[in-house]
Amino acid sequence: MAHHGFAVAFCLNHHQGGATRLSQTGTTVQIEQLLPPALRGELLLTTAMTEPAGGSDVSALTTTATPVDGGWTLSGTKAWMTNGLLVGGLIVLARVGDAAGAENIASFYVPFGASESVKRTEVLVPGGRSFRLAEVAFDKHFVPDWCLIAPPGAALKASMTAVNGARVHVAAMSVATLYAALCEAVDYCENRKAFGKPLTGHQGLRWELAEVSVRLEAANALVFRAAEQIQIGENPVGLAAQAKKFAVDTAIWGIDQCVRIVGATGASAAHRLNMHLAEVRMAAYADGTNEMLLDRVGRGLSSAYPKSIS
Repeated sequence: MAHHGFAVAFCLNHHQGGATRLSQTGTTVQIEQLLPPALRGELLLTTAMTEPAGGSDVSALTTTATPVDGGWTLSGTKAWMTNGLLVGGLIVLARVGDAAGAENIASFYVPFGASESVKRTEVLVPGGRSFRLAEVAFDKHFVPDWCLIAPPGAALKASMTAVNGARVHVAAMSVATLYAALCEAVDYCENRKAFGKPLTGHQGLRWELAEVSVRLEAANALVFRAAEQIQIGENPVGLAAQAKKFAVDTAIWGIDQCVRIVGATGASAAHRLNMHLAEVRMAAYADGTNEMLLDRVGRGLSSAYPKSIS
């Protein structure tokens, strides 16, 4: 799907993540109430961790869940919600009680309904409106008991494990989008002639396309290695971070190369290249910035690269 559009693949991936989590860890009531409409596409899902005053530091979130008869009331604001303008509810991380730390964070499925205690506002991003980003504010919004997904102490760990897998997904989508851009650029350059021969007949341009292909295949191999580890049930924190960082950087650089190689028309609506570039650049901020990812890799260097045995 990311061959055709990064944004739509990213949005579907968020929905898939919510449906998968419900199917694997949901209660009987949650599965009966939410999973069938989610599988039919009637109920879209996304996870709400990021807040306006904090992104990567999830443990510092300020949204609160207060116990009341029959459930909880939720107060706080979540930001940068993919599909936020479309979803009928969110999987929300919230703090139970006043104490700081991960042990007091729980997760809930929060249905919106027609309640006036939920307000959502579009986050306007030039070139990125296909993500349907929104900021969602809750003001003592009632959440029934059956909507508790993970209790305090278990929610943050489960969410971060899911984020680790999501990093590999984002990396794979970035590789696919770059592949589509390279195919489009190669096709154009094979059929466009300048100075009596196709553009690919000119060594300098041909080498630039070849360099994009080399880095594309390197990124793909790294993503595949990380995906294999996820598939066998491992939680490769460092490898997933490496895959996302390298794949996203490579995609942004490579698509920009394709736009320049095609020339001014590459930036026009006659090609999908500029759309690919506008959408894939958002991957640099989702599921961890480069700096966060490098920090994750750095923390695990001694175990990932131990002293060699002579």
